[in-house]
Amino acid sequence: MIDFFAGICYNVLNCEIIYGDKNKKGGGNMGKMLFIFNPKSGKSKMKNRLFDVIDSFVKEGWDVRVHPTQKANDAYEQIKREGKKYELVVSSGGDGTLKESIGGLMTISEEFRPKFGYIPTGTTNDFACGINIPKSISRAVKKIVGGNPTALDVGKFNGKYFVYVAAFGAFTEVSYETPQSIKNVFGKAAYVLNGIKSLANIKAYNMTVKWEGGEEQGEYILGLITNVNHVAGMTTRYNRDSEINDGLFEVVLVKKPKTIAHLSIIGAEMLSAKLNPENFVHFSAKNILIECDDRVKWTLDGEFGGEFDKGNIEVIKGAINIVI
Repeated sequence: MIDFFAGICYNVLNCEIIYGDKNKKGGGNMGKMLFIFNPKSGKSKMKNRLFDVIDSFVKEGWDVRVHPTQKANDAYEQIKREGKKYELVVSSGGDGTLKESIGGLMTISEEFRPKFGYIPTGTTNDFACGINIPKSISRAVKKIVGGNPTALDVGKFNGKYFVYVAAFGAFTEVSYETPQSIKNVFGKAAYVLNGIKSLANIKAYNMTVKWEGGEEQGEYILGLITNVNHVAGMTTRYNRDSEINDGLFEVVLVKKPKTIAHLSIIGAEMLSAKLNPENFVHFSAKNILIECDDRVKWTLDGEFGGEFDKGNIEVIKGAINIVI
């Protein structure tokens, strides 16, 4: 019954709702929470679970303000404008909502920046898989109410923030070129279908890559700068000593294959986490400069990040406190 009334409130009023005692910091003195969710993410499953989720937070003593996103970049704008008033910001949605939320948090000065919680309800949820946030809504909520803040590094690419991956090249455009309506119907299969179409368009980019530990020049079909161990269903953390808060992102550059058969070998090596130096450049760094003869389309956390012939990437150590 409570979900029925939640649906009426959301669909008719399409409004923000505040739960808890406005005159004090929650029943358990936990503080104020800004809860932002994308009602179109995945198959809109958060809309059906909204009151259960809020009820769990209120029972733990949080004074919760709920905001369903209304348009692109709304999560960013809300957190930028209101975030410093809260002790905790919880975001629910896919990788796009995550990216907007991180961007909004990074506009708040460090002394006022709230802690962050994330409930994944998208199609692929790479970030959540990469740091072991459960896909189950109820389990993700339990992680937030019972977890501890952990420092999380944030990347900055040409002035834009990202939290888990900056990428260029083969297949990286699939995530943002696949329409949301198709994702909702076909789920991960939608990415596979779009990925197959891009096979014929694999292009090699002539690049110079510089970092604090070296320099490489060559032709590359794919580049990944990551802070998690899982992107698009494959392992991306090949340095087993790396952490999400060590101030370093891991870089993997895939060299141009000689033949289609060679491309299959390269793919198998990536999936097996055994990177042959003949086929890959691999290192960890805190500052990376990538220069290319052509303009290159970049993906930041699964969303289109722009088209550039030069990419400056820096790692901001421990920028966000994420509750996991």
